Amino acid sequence: MSHRRSRYPSRLAFIRAGLLLLVFGLSGCSSAPPLRPTAKYVDPQRYPQVLEQHTRGAELYHELETRLLARGTLLTPEFRRAYAAEYARVYRLDQAAQGALMAKVDQEIVGDIEVVVWVASYDLKFAALEPEREIWRLELSDGEGPSVVPSSVTLVRKPSKVDQYFYPYLSALGRTYRLRFPRATADGRELSDGRPLILQFAGVMGVTGLRWELDGGKPSGSASNAAALEAISPRP
Repeated sequence: MSHRRSRYPSRLAFIRAGLLLLVFGLSGCSSAPPLRPTAKYVDPQRYPQVLEQHTRGAELYHELETRLLARGTLLTPEFRRAYAAEYARVYRLDQAAQGALMAKVDQEIVGDIEVVVWVASYDLKFAALEPEREIWRLELSDGEGPSVVPSSVTLVRKPSKVDQYFYPYLSALGRTYRLRFPRATADGRELSDGRPLILQFAGVMGVTGLRWELDGGKPSGSASNAAALEAISPRP
């Protein structure tokens, strides 16, 4: 950085960030495609809408402390294809390059469940998701049976201009991660397309989470986590 600044963002900055999450991150969402592969073509002009449909926000406060702000995008097949279509449009890819890009997307679709997450806290050291830091424990569940823990937690140390274009909520006020989860639980049961997916953040500072309602395999309904996560309540 070229200017000397405080290492951690101010309380006011996080209040503003929280308001942005409430205004932009918790707006209503229409239906979106399932976790399973569907039609391959997605109109690149729909990317902003698809991003909104697949993105959720959550907040965790205690008195005047902003303990956690989180924003996350679930990378479903439709999202990946919308991303690729917009990428091809922005970079003016020819047909051969588009075909190679879509082939890569097809391989990613059958892999792990992946979520791009941005997190922040009143002190940046508490916005750390690595398991060895023991600040937050992450798990993904569908509300029935066992949950799964991440197979990988990757910190994106400095999101690129490309990252910020496709995920406009990424900010230097917090940290960006790519999370990968296995599709099946330890007993072999696969997380269902027909039930919600819940990404839970739990630790000594409280519990919150991101929830994608899956209506026939499609993220849908209101993105308000206050209502959707009524079973996940913060602790003082």
